[in-house]
Amino acid sequence: MPFIHIQSLPLRGEPVYPVIVREISATFSEELDIDERHVTVTWTHFRPGGGTTGDWFDPGAHQALVNLIIPDYNEPEDIQTMLSCAVACVSAAARIPLASIFGRAVLARSGQVFEEGEIVEW
Repeated sequence: MPFIHIQSLPLRGEPVYPVIVREISATFSEELDIDERHVTVTWTHFRPGGGTTGDWFDPGAHQALVNLIIPDYNEPEDIQTMLSCAVACVSAAARIPLASIFGRAVLARSGQVFEEGEIVEW
């Protein structure tokens, strides 16, 4: 079930987001020994311009946001491992310094997840 949702201003250059997302998914899956069929990765962009946001992602001025959604039955140490791995995968694939990524784990509770056509309980 792990979902890795990334948000940032657009990266400079011409990054191929589908390739980056696939790399994140494959590496995360391999590092944590999770079948890649169960890993979902998305990347969306904040709207450029206005305030201090700028038009492009600047590692010195901005942070990318990584939300990792996982079941709440995981042990605290496992949650930290998964979160660290997700952030490291994003950093490596997108070439964003770790210091420019804000990551957080979002715990999905039993009975509050709809998957494969039904409410899931564990």
